[in-house]
Amino acid sequence: MTTQHTNAGWIGPTQSVIHYLATVGADRNENKQFLIYNVPPTAGIGGDEMVVPAETSYSVDGQRYSLAGGLRSTSYGLGVVVI
Repeated sequence: MTTQHTNAGWIGPTQSVIHYLATVGADRNENKQFLIYNVPPTAGIGGDEMVVPAETSYSVDGQRYSLAGGLRSTSYGLGVVVI
């Protein structure tokens, strides 16, 4: 049996987040920065990793998607669940 967690985040290399967003064609602002919605990711303790909360989202052609969900399924890093 699989349990679905709505509070499932992600932690991993910052470069993996940037690579994922570029690969999926995430929307960018006029300064070429990726558009991130809801709760922003934060730098990890070492500074080379990023913590992405479950609530964080990005958009492609205006449609929003879960950033942690995408990273959990395609990228290096660890899925994390806050209980």
